[in-house]
Amino acid sequence: MSATIDTVYVERQVQAARTTRASTGSTLPSTGVDGGPFVVTGLLLLAAGISLWAINRRKATA
Repeated sequence: MSATIDTVYVERQVQAARTTRASTGSTLPSTGVDGGPFVVTGLLLLAAGISLWAINRRKATA
């Protein structure tokens, strides 16, 4: 009898997780970390790299 109750509980938890995932539109697990600072840092590093590349290229052709 206990195995049946445990199975039903697990099935309900799985169904609840699927419903939550479907409502948020994401299939990836959430870490709770805001990704905004990582995006800004990445863009700044990209801009710095492009700037250094352009400066080095300009020096090489001048």
